[in-house]
Amino acid sequence: MRFVVRGLNPAAGYRHFVFDLDGTLVDSGADLASAVNETLRGLGLPELPETQVVDFVGHGMRRLLQSSLAAAAPGRVSELIGPAIDLFREAYAQGLLDRTRLHDGIMPLLSELRRRGACLSLLTNKPRAFTEAILCGLEVDACFSDMVCGDDVAAPKPDPQGLQALVERSGVPAGLTCLVGDSAVDVETARAAGIASCAVTWGLRHAGELRASRPDHLVDDAARIADLPVVVREGGASGGAPPVPAPAT
Repeated sequence: MRFVVRGLNPAAGYRHFVFDLDGTLVDSGADLASAVNETLRGLGLPELPETQVVDFVGHGMRRLLQSSLAAAAPGRVSELIGPAIDLFREAYAQGLLDRTRLHDGIMPLLSELRRRGACLSLLTNKPRAFTEAILCGLEVDACFSDMVCGDDVAAPKPDPQGLQALVERSGVPAGLTCLVGDSAVDVETARAAGIASCAVTWGLRHAGELRASRPDHLVDDAARIADLPVVVREGGASGGAPPVPAPAT
């Protein structure tokens, strides 16, 4: 059972927002697919449809390439994964900002959250070099006080260790932290860490898949994230008015 605290003003809402990158903050599917297909061509393999490659995104670079190789060259994944990683790193580094853009409403959202004094962090399975290049290129790097990337931890999302580290370093209680992402992987990560989750419908996954993952919040407009009511687990109210039962928003 879970509850939401009613009657909160914006200053009493979540104080720490941890954002996923691909699909949540940025529309990066086309550039990822392009780099994967350049990698496949370099290995003498057939290209894959962009939609198929995008379906593989979310578990980190190695898993993306393993899935793509399994689709393009069944039975040769272990043989080709090493060369594929090298080719992909080069291809993606050259084209990661060709078509990647912030999703609608993200810049105003980040600005509003910062104006309110919220702590903003980033949690992604993407390698740090690519992550920093995208944030800098889109001029949002200064918005985030901390980040954990795919090569910063031993295990990527949905393992909760990266999220737990961000919460600990932020100084904000876990009960006032919300992980915002576009996939069931993000919801699972938040649940494993005991953190509230907000799934967004404009990313790489269908709304039905997101609903099935049972996030604490489900939104289709970035502006709504700033005013989400705090979800409080039974026996763990974060203050404010007495909690009352409510469905996910």
